[in-house]
Amino acid sequence: MRSRFVLRISACLLALTLLFSVGSVFAVWIYNEDPPAGVEETLFLKLSEFNWEGSDILPDDVQGEDHAWLINNLVNGEKNGTGIGLNHAGSDLNEYIDDRLAGGLGWKRDYFGSMAVTGDAEMEALFGAAAEGLCFIIEVISDTEYYIYTTSVYLGERGEPNWLGTSNKTPGKPSVPIGEYIYAVFRTKLTRANAYADWDIIETKRGKALSDWYDENRRNANITQIPAFDPKSWVETTMGQSPTTDSAIWTFVGDEATAYPETKTTPVYYRLTPQSGGTRKITTYNTDSVIKVYNSAGAVIAQSSTTTDSGGTAYNVVQWNATANTLYYISLEGSMSMHFIVQ
Repeated sequence: MRSRFVLRISACLLALTLLFSVGSVFAVWIYNEDPPAGVEETLFLKLSEFNWEGSDILPDDVQGEDHAWLINNLVNGEKNGTGIGLNHAGSDLNEYIDDRLAGGLGWKRDYFGSMAVTGDAEMEALFGAAAEGLCFIIEVISDTEYYIYTTSVYLGERGEPNWLGTSNKTPGKPSVPIGEYIYAVFRTKLTRANAYADWDIIETKRGKALSDWYDENRRNANITQIPAFDPKSWVETTMGQSPTTDSAIWTFVGDEATAYPETKTTPVYYRLTPQSGGTRKITTYNTDSVIKVYNSAGAVIAQSSTTTDSGGTAYNVVQWNATANTLYYISLEGSMSMHFIVQ
């Protein structure tokens, strides 16, 4: 299925041309509002490299969330004859990683993430529309080993430092509270023979990582408060599919996600604590699915039913009167892939 209910404006914005980097605050990229003609055609793809170990677990059935496409382009990408991936010496991506490793004024960072960049358009201009809804972090383990972490979870809104850059002026708003686990976060291992050889994509694993602020390129690392996740906290796991709600996945109002159960009759559990009260609803155009809402004690308080939108297309929806700052559990079952939105 390559459809979405609402096109999310990604917080992980990459741009085509490096404008400047300010005293090691964070990187700023900028490019034209309209992506260059033929962007999709000029991206360099080795389709055979989509078959590395574990690549089959990477989601690709939601528009703008093709993890394998993004990973392959982060490694091998070219556009308009210019290398944009890790396997091209001098690419902007490599320059950013090198700048982070070099550090300055007492700081050094061994990872670089897409949430560190700003702009007015989406990742489409650099890595293609297939990855516009994704965020990534590249972690440097050694000269011959990197990890790429990718997630489709919307991480939240960045804050703003004061004009002096000495303290936070506007707090960041993480979608998943700092210290809670973000799921799913996919970790892909890259290796190469030596520091001058090309990178090979080795394997991908599914896991979770703690929500955290992104460390900026300065001594006071969190002045801006950029929502991200801590790559060093990543743990291989599958969440949401235990017989109980113990491993329920964190979701939030405004979230778009896809549930992938082990079987059609195995529910995937989520947990939601809305910040404000009122009517809340969860919708999916997968009419084979069943959505249930539970209170914190585990009692079912609402269940989905089928209706049609203004165009006559059927969809399933569940709604209930939620209380602010109250924990609810949600389960989805009935299909092997259920894309849904929380409102």
